Amino acid sequence: MGFESWRAVAIPKGVSWPIKAKLEDAFKKAYNDPEYQEFAKKAHFDLYYRTHEQYIKFLEKQYPTIRETLKGMGYAK
Repeated sequence: MGFESWRAVAIPKGVSWPIKAKLEDAFKKAYNDPEYQEFAKKAHFDLYYRTHEQYIKFLEKQYPTIRETLKGMGYAK
């Protein structure tokens, strides 16, 4: 089984939704920038943009597999 590299941006708890939305829009714009996309392609990055809600669902789905893998390697109980 292979694993992908995950990246996320975290902000402090309690930040208002308008600010969260503004940040999400800014990161989506940066992600879609043609220069960034070209850089990522040349660097052989497999990019997947996820919103906050999508990322939480992704982590929830991945957690059991990652946990069992880490347990099997002796890194988790």
